[in-house]
Amino acid sequence: TGSTAHFSLYEVTEWEAPMYAQHAIASPFQMISGNLLDTFDGAYGTGTDLASNIDGGTSYVVEGAFNLSVFGIQNIDNVTLHWTMLCGNDYLNTTASVPEPGVLLLVGSGLIGAGYIRRRLVRS
Repeated sequence: TGSTAHFSLYEVTEWEAPMYAQHAIASPFQMISGNLLDTFDGAYGTGTDLASNIDGGTSYVVEGAFNLSVFGIQNIDNVTLHWTMLCGNDYLNTTASVPEPGVLLLVGSGLIGAGYIRRRLVRS
């Protein structure tokens, strides 16, 4: 089951450490203060039949996307997401590749080629 969600992206100026010292890998744990960069829509959901759920318990999914231009930098190869919940003993660190601008060039070239072929067919 799932629902839509509204997310906020912040530039954090101060972090809070995790509640338990043995979970230091979960640091940073919680935002104390920061500056709002962007808001975006996403989704969240739960389920017991997800492919990665090997023990039969409930899995939780959070999904969203935002424009990387809010960071004001270019030529990004990877983005790392750090997620912690509640007391900071449940954590996730994952890195995702950012698509190359070359994909846009290929798609654009294909559209130009398709337009050229269509134009030739219309003329003949």
